[in-house]
Amino acid sequence: MIAQHDSTLISQESDSNALNEELKQLIAYIQLREKEFHEAEESFKPFILGTALNAIQKSLYSPTLQNIKTAHTILDYLAEIIKIQSTIQPYLSEPHNPLITKIVDSEFDLLLNMATKALHESGELPLDHAWITFGRILKLHNQLTSESTPSAKAADVKEALKTLSGILLSRELRQKIDEELNRFNSLKLEAYTEYNDLIEALNPIKERLIALNQEAQKDQVVDSIAMISVVLHQIDVMVALFMKRQLDNTIEQIQRNQWATVYNKQQWYFNILSPLNKVLNVFTLLEWSDEDKQNYINQLHAGYELCRDDDFLELLARCAKLFYSDKPEQLLPITQFINQSRDTVNSARSILKKKRVHFSEVEQTVPASSSKETTQHTSKKPRLREDESPKQPQSPMESSFVNILSSVLKPDEPTSRKFTAAMLGALARAIWSIKDLDGSNKAIMDYDLIKRALRLCKDTEPRLFSRLNEQLAKLKERFARQLHDYEKFSVQHQNETEAIETVTQDQFKHILSNLVSQLAIHIRLESMDCAIEQLVNKWMANLRDDKFVQVHFIEQMEAGIQGRTLNSTASSSSHSSSSSSSQTRVTRTFHSITSALISATPGEFALFLDNKKHIMEDEPHFYLQYLINPIRGKTPLHNALCDGQFYNKDTLFAYLNEVKSLYGTDTQKFHSFLVCQTQSGFTFLHQIAALGSMDLLISFTELLKKELGLEGYARALRIQTQNGYLPFCNNKVAHYQEINTFLEMERRNTSTQRTPSASDHHSFFRASLEGSSSTQQDIRGDDFSYSQKRNE
Repeated sequence: MIAQHDSTLISQESDSNALNEELKQLIAYIQLREKEFHEAEESFKPFILGTALNAIQKSLYSPTLQNIKTAHTILDYLAEIIKIQSTIQPYLSEPHNPLITKIVDSEFDLLLNMATKALHESGELPLDHAWITFGRILKLHNQLTSESTPSAKAADVKEALKTLSGILLSRELRQKIDEELNRFNSLKLEAYTEYNDLIEALNPIKERLIALNQEAQKDQVVDSIAMISVVLHQIDVMVALFMKRQLDNTIEQIQRNQWATVYNKQQWYFNILSPLNKVLNVFTLLEWSDEDKQNYINQLHAGYELCRDDDFLELLARCAKLFYSDKPEQLLPITQFINQSRDTVNSARSILKKKRVHFSEVEQTVPASSSKETTQHTSKKPRLREDESPKQPQSPMESSFVNILSSVLKPDEPTSRKFTAAMLGALARAIWSIKDLDGSNKAIMDYDLIKRALRLCKDTEPRLFSRLNEQLAKLKERFARQLHDYEKFSVQHQNETEAIETVTQDQFKHILSNLVSQLAIHIRLESMDCAIEQLVNKWMANLRDDKFVQVHFIEQMEAGIQGRTLNSTASSSSHSSSSSSSQTRVTRTFHSITSALISATPGEFALFLDNKKHIMEDEPHFYLQYLINPIRGKTPLHNALCDGQFYNKDTLFAYLNEVKSLYGTDTQKFHSFLVCQTQSGFTFLHQIAALGSMDLLISFTELLKKELGLEGYARALRIQTQNGYLPFCNNKVAHYQEINTFLEMERRNTSTQRTPSASDHHSFFRASLEGSSSTQQDIRGDDFSYSQKRNE
């Protein structure tokens, strides 16, 4: 019956020795009764089983068991008792039922005591230990419920386990919330300069908190729901503060540059519209001082007076309503100013001749209804200069990209569904190669292209359809929430579930044209060709990897792309039978000085400069302007250094030597060029430090020492951007610690104090140094051009 039972399952802990001994005695007693059971007559067997059951019942009320405090020791003991009981169970008859019920009730009482003990200790034990105890109690409860006579006390144990489970789930959720809160608290708002970088850091935390909130809602863990709500609110506040900081930086730029041209001021005022709109969307999350409100109202008023654009009036009305809804005496003058401004638009007046009117000068009268009915408002938006066209012409790169099918198909030749679907699927993956586009925009473009491709091959191309579905599944897994919202609110995706017959060449051209238009919204004009070239290169590579489009078609499309920085044309395919005799002809043309700086070899760069110099040999001044002329506040070298892959030291120094030779004896202007800043305040040193190349950084700092002298070099190390950043390397870049340590040591080893022995070589800095404090450490790049302006 139980002769094979193992009596060594309880661990030999110091507080369980006595209990182990009692268990051994019980097993020996049961084995003795077993021997008697097999030898006895049938009429005596029920009595022998009864004595065995009485021994089991007595063991459940053992004084030794009551003294044991360790839950796992008691649960081990109870598990052994249940195992012994299960070996006797097949031999029991109906007369034994009352005794069995009593034993089961006692076992449930013991389980209930353990569950109650676990409830009391749930806040003290480590969470994993508490879950193990819960699991063991639940297992024994299920075992007793399934194998024994039903007991009324089983419900009490089940209720206690339910309560314990809720407490442990709450602790587990709170622990996960604390982890996310620690991650959130470790983020420093001042460390982020770009909105997308901040959102990229916050979104994973926010998504995990939303998932935890769903768990808490499901399990009705009220305290966790409240805690998650607080953390999500803090995240929203951080984003709102960041947007307000960006807005304040833009306004500070306007206030700090009173000398700027009217055109530049107009552009800066237009730049505050979008940030202010975002800030007003989170108005309730921020604390607003009276100074903040007045400052924003004044800036919008000044922007309207300078630009005469109705967007300023619309935002001014929104600000006034939010700021002064409870102060009619302040709201009324602003409202009347807006109404009078809209009613008195005169398109014949020049922007520069329009009289500035402040709110205090507005006559506070209510316009007659007849004037509202008879006056027609005309929106004036002079965002472009007179010599600028509203639509930029397509570059050769853009044009050949949009018309890429013309190199493989005749004008009226139809496209196949497989070909078009394969083209769109490969293009969708290629979107991710564009560096200047943020992830959310890439996801939307990728999604649109895949959906079109799937509708083309839904019924005819199972292998391609399966590949595209896998591609779509991965995209949805990564951007589930964004794509759900996009599909829900986008009209484009309504009623787009049926397969389509085909896409004509004109329709395909329209798809690519729309894609270029979307890229133009998010990418600077001077970077568009580079972005499209990255896209085309990856597109063609994807087509080769997918093998759904024939290789000779891919080669024809590659050959049809114009304006590429590197144009490689193979005389025959590497996959053909004559690949061993194929030859590759490579010609390199550079469409700008920036692309030459990034990609040219020293020899190619020298030829490039010679060619430009020859073209402009009659006007040397134009040649210098071509090399250094800033576009939107950035010189060609600034634009080249923006490329995260720039390590072309030879062309960098060849470029600087060429600029220096053109300045000739006017070294002051060359020194000013070496430390010139973008509109955001970045110098060449800022950008080179951010690249993470120690060799390039050391070479450039040596050049600065040689050209500017130690005194000028010390000041160059301390130039700040508009956001107050000295030259440094971001921690996302390899070797950033080595770069930052080097820069910090250079700043410590140099001084901005003027030394009596300084040679006349540093006279360029003399005027600005004498006009500043000798202990000043953090300076702006404007100091470098101060003496030059005075001399002029």
